[in-house]
Amino acid sequence: MTVRPGQKGTFGVEEVPHPDLQDGALVVVRGRAIGVCGTDREIADGVYGTPPCGEERLIIGHESLGEVIEAPAGSGFSDRSATPPPQRLASGGIMCLTGIMNLDPTLDLDATSMNRNMVLRNQVLFGTVNAGRRHWEQAAEALAAANRSWLSGLITRRVPLTSWAEALDRQPEDIKVVVELTA
Repeated sequence: MTVRPGQKGTFGVEEVPHPDLQDGALVVVRGRAIGVCGTDREIADGVYGTPPCGEERLIIGHESLGEVIEAPAGSGFSDRSATPPPQRLASGGIMCLTGIMNLDPTLDLDATSMNRNMVLRNQVLFGTVNAGRRHWEQAAEALAAANRSWLSGLITRRVPLTSWAEALDRQPEDIKVVVELTA
């Protein structure tokens, strides 16, 4: 799912090559679905967005769901080791902060710029409190025990990848629109 940033109506579906990563750091993920949000709509409307250096198009869809099918040792997917350092976070990368790096309550960064850059590069940064394995398991158990009809009701519309532009048209009843990547 790509667009030409700054140009309304240029959205499409195209194959793109895997990124060049050093040291065999490629994690292969089989995409399942992509949630469409307001940012995706604004980028598709030409409001803003910048493609990666040397590229004309920007890949959108930072709310992705997929299955890791191949990961190098030390990636955190295959052996639960620590995640790679932030400077290795490639476009489309995901990083989880599970500790407190600065006890000073002053946040010394431009959050607006960081947010824009992460959204436009399809990066994910999230943090947790009490993010030990036990807490992840408790969250998974809570979701597994949740009312299935309530959970499934949060996704109000699903569209196939071949018609993904339809997901950009917000309907009054929409909570979350999902583009299905698999048939």
